[in-house]
Amino acid sequence: MCREVWSASSFRVSPPMPTEGVSRLLWQSLAVLVVVLAGFVLHPVLGYEPSVVVVLGAGFLVAATKVTTEEAPAEVEWPALVFFAGLFVMVGALVDRTAGCCGGRWPSGRISAATPRRSGRRPMW
Repeated sequence: MCREVWSASSFRVSPPMPTEGVSRLLWQSLAVLVVVLAGFVLHPVLGYEPSVVVVLGAGFLVAATKVTTEEAPAEVEWPALVFFAGLFVMVGALVDRTAGCCGGRWPSGRISAATPRRSGRRPMW
């Protein structure tokens, strides 16, 4: 019975991916990655926020590649983006809701990290 289910004919082989232009895109992406990582390390010296470095790197990569506006949305995994957006909204709401809950204590009775100790010492942050 297992031989019938797991025979070689039951597996379908997808057609090979086109390899033309992949090498160029790979090198462009690696170059932008190196520049963005350098921007992360040097952002205090350069005076740019890390988010600006990322947006500039992504913009340069989009401008340097030959991806059209018709092709790009077809390649996006929309269900994953919607899932993560919903997850971030839920976590943000949970944090906002529980930040002032029970005088800074979790319902379990333990002291949270945001609550100063009663010893009179100030928190480390």
